[in-house]
This record gives sequence, structure tokens and C-alpha cells, in this order.
Amino acid sequence: MASLAAPIEVQEKVAAFPEKIGISYDDGYKNTVIIETDSEADSDTDANISIALYGYKYRTDAIALQGIFEAGDKETFYLFTEKPMDGKGYGLSWEKDEWKPAWKIKSVTINGTYYKIDEWMGLKGSHDSITR
Repeated sequence: MASLAAPIEVQEKVAAFPEKIGISYDDGYKNTVIIETDSEADSDTDANISIALYGYKYRTDAIALQGIFEAGDKETFYLFTEKPMDGKGYGLSWEKDEWKPAWKIKSVTINGTYYKIDEWMGLKGSHDSITR
């Protein structure tokens, strides 16, 4: 009988992870994401930026953010998910191989929840990420 207990324990652990749901710019439950670039000199970037949303019940894959991340600016994105997000956090990714790779991000706000960051991304190479 002990051999049956292990698969049940494994199933319980797997079920504890949030279900992956789709994310797009088109249709579904609206999520407002505001990304603020710091106003410090040279904190802007033209790198590829993407975000994944994490909730208690659901999580998404990363989606590319189509914005211009200028120093001191706030970019607002309306991202749609298959099911309503219950806001636990996010994963923000940065990718760039050319000139001016670093980006200083001041904050991320998702559906009214503010996350202060004040960190540089991209100082260590061509890929970087922040997860909250």
C-alpha cells in the first residue's frame, strides 16, 4: 500500500501550482499593467521587454510588451487573460544584444497593485529578469 501513497502526494503537489492560462492583446478579462521607467539619465531602453502574470489560481506565459520605455515615462498596457487574474505577482524579462542594453525600471503596477522596483536590468549580460 505504501507504493500508492507516493503518487497521491505527487498529485497533491502538482495541483498546488497555478493553472496556466492564455494571455493576449485581444480578448478576455482585462488586466491593466503600468510600467514606469526611472527618470535617471540613460535609464531608457529599446530592449525586448516581456511580462508574465502570476496569481494564486492562474499564471500566464510571458507576452512581449510593445512599448517605448523612455526615461521618466509610464507605459500602460491592456492585457487580456482567459480567466480573471487574482494578482499575486509577475515576472518581467529584458533581452537585448546591441547598444544601450541597460534599463532602470522604477515600478510596475498590475490591476492597481503597485510594486516598487528601482533596479537596473541588463547590467549582467543580454538577458535579465525580475520576479515579484
